[in-house]
Amino acid sequence: MTLFPILLVSIVHTLVISYHNNKMSKFMMKSTMVYPKTDTPRGSVRLSDIDLIKRTPYTHTPLVYVYPNYQNNISTSSKYFDSTLLISSLSQVLVPFYPIAGRLRRNGQTDRIEIDCNAKGVLFVEVETSYEISDFGEFTPNDVLRKLVIPTCDYSGGFSKIPLLMVQLTRFRCGGVCIGLGVHHFAGDGAAYAYLINQWARLARGDALDVLPVFDRARFLIARSPPHVDFNHLEFQKRTSHSDTDFQEMEKTKVGLFKFSEDQITALKQQAMSNSHQMKYSTFEVLSAHVWRCALKARGVQNDKLVKFSTPINARSKFNHSVVPKGYFGNFIFNSVYFGKSGDIVSKPLWYAASKIHETVTRVNEDYIRSAVDFLSLQSDLSALATGPHTSRCPDVHVNFWKGLPFYEADFGWGKPVFVRHGGIGYEGQIVIMPNENGDELFVGINLFSSHMDRFEKIIYDFEERRAAL
Repeated sequence: MTLFPILLVSIVHTLVISYHNNKMSKFMMKSTMVYPKTDTPRGSVRLSDIDLIKRTPYTHTPLVYVYPNYQNNISTSSKYFDSTLLISSLSQVLVPFYPIAGRLRRNGQTDRIEIDCNAKGVLFVEVETSYEISDFGEFTPNDVLRKLVIPTCDYSGGFSKIPLLMVQLTRFRCGGVCIGLGVHHFAGDGAAYAYLINQWARLARGDALDVLPVFDRARFLIARSPPHVDFNHLEFQKRTSHSDTDFQEMEKTKVGLFKFSEDQITALKQQAMSNSHQMKYSTFEVLSAHVWRCALKARGVQNDKLVKFSTPINARSKFNHSVVPKGYFGNFIFNSVYFGKSGDIVSKPLWYAASKIHETVTRVNEDYIRSAVDFLSLQSDLSALATGPHTSRCPDVHVNFWKGLPFYEADFGWGKPVFVRHGGIGYEGQIVIMPNENGDELFVGINLFSSHMDRFEKIIYDFEERRAAL
């Protein structure tokens, strides 16, 4: 093993000017590279087939944690989210999480992408901006937010040069801060990174780690011998056509954020039980069904058009016999999909769409997951199955549901975040449902083509008018 002490290998100061709501903001940037604090093992981590179909090796998923610092300001709280403490604790957490300080590479014998545990480090960026947190309202996950608070890197040198984790600490004029993250999906899913950030936060506030990470995929995600596929895995079927022929693919998109209160969600559940249909659907099933129907209406999708609903299922709790450890770090999410006619989803009552989503979600059990793992092991080119913009393109949708993920536990010693947001919903048809800090409200972030978003905004709360009329 080789010692990799924390170093600031590159420090770059940059003045950047940006605009939001016709306001100019100047902000200073300082970039550093953070290494594991002590010796870490060399070698490699073999990525599972599920890891390797999560987008491409040249992308990061953006996350934003918002800490407003209501009671203080920069002048009286210079140690609020002290960067020295954050960097020191980050270097500490990278010791047990040492693969995250590594880089992707191709195995010289198999040509398969893996993590090279070379301790090249994690990017840490500090920013001071003249914006205030209030300028961003409830933090709609659009390009403006992404450009300000999400770190980025140079992708032109190949994926072997790309950090698996990038962190940006943004200080606002009001005294609040954001921690923006760029997380590489090949290394782990949302649950994995939430766990990593929470362990980092524990060290920052002086606590010890409560769970150690497990990176060994072979214990849980290895194909059976011989592999046997027991289900028709529609989630891996490639769509041959998406948009209607009269639709302009180059139209600009727009991201909207829509808040649903506990009362509104209850109203939707009651609507789904109307007309003597007494099945009780979950919050995810009902809200996703409502948003899906509104998206189809706003898009003007023809009734006979085949449309797809897809959603990632966290499979950690689906294994009955093989217990997945709490500290498992990797991708353990499996997309589940439903194909149906647009006219059925739109014209039939809300319960119909909710029932199809329910069937889609409950289908994913241990047997289904093992069949999916076996199916992937038989594929000659996993990159052909990678998710991306095509996953949700019109007339389809892809819905992520964050309730239940422990994002709001990230207390670095100055309190928990008031918002945790996707840092930029970049794909048309992509939907992310995010809870508030108390879990009693949900925010629906959705990316649609601009003309469709204009119509979507007018109908998303129509159920309120129907409820008032009763």
